[in-house]
Amino acid sequence: MTLFELMSLTAVNMKTLPFIYKGVLQKELFIFYCLLYFFPFIYFVSLNVTKERKKCKEFMKMMGLQESAFWLSCGLIYAGFTFIISMMITVIITSTQIIVMTGFTVIFTLFFLYGLSLVSSYIYYHILCFRS
Repeated sequence: MTLFELMSLTAVNMKTLPFIYKGVLQKELFIFYCLLYFFPFIYFVSLNVTKERKKCKEFMKMMGLQESAFWLSCGLIYAGFTFIISMMITVIITSTQIIVMTGFTVIFTLFFLYGLSLVSSYIYYHILCFRS
């Protein structure tokens, strides 16, 4: 590019949404409560996995299946549950406009990954501590 071409360029200021202030404590507490929605689900997951693991382990060996089939099915089920809960929390947050400048997909991705990490870490913790 020549100097003449660079000087002929014009810039346009992009419009941004106005900042909506709803109170600092109210916004953080609402998001904190949304994060707490995952904990009853995680408790259910840990109890359910340990019960099913004890029951199914012998049946799976008799049928010739490996343990990876059990963990794959549990992982898919709990990923589906996490997907549904993350979707509900994201709809609540975007409909109440608590987070204004961030899109639906970004908020959903953050909650979904957070839920998956909670599920996997809690199952790992439960297996290590309550091994039978």
